[in-house]
Amino acid sequence: MKNFTQFIKTTILGGLIFLVPLFIVTIVLAKAHGLMVKVAKPFSALIPLDSIGGVAIANILAILAILLCCLIVGIIAKGDAAKRLLKSTEEKLLVIPAYAFVKGVTDSLISSEEAAKAFVPVIVKFDDNAQIAFEIERSEGGNVVIYLPGSP
Repeated sequence: MKNFTQFIKTTILGGLIFLVPLFIVTIVLAKAHGLMVKVAKPFSALIPLDSIGGVAIANILAILAILLCCLIVGIIAKGDAAKRLLKSTEEKLLVIPAYAFVKGVTDSLISSEEAAKAFVPVIVKFDDNAQIAFEIERSEGGNVVIYLPGSP
């Protein structure tokens, strides 16, 4: 029974981890579409919005404007300034063990070889038991920072 309960919990959690970003992207795209339709309203003299075809053209233009914005932001994101900003932000966030754990899991989905090097599983021995943990960082003095996953 415990295995079934654990299966249900992990399946629901996995579904949430998958659906939450998808839901957020859907909301952002819906808001962007609504904004682009409002931007297209002044051009209603050129496009007759009273007919179904005019509304379809306005929607197509709004979607094309969103895609153009995504293209421009994507080009900016490939620049050196954006990479430096992302790197400095990530260095600050890696101090948080939960972020490092989620990043490690995400990286393993993208490229398992790189994630395996950055997020090494280890066994931590206590007085009377051992537990699986993840190595976060090694210091020059030989000390190791680990993350012990567990429920709150």
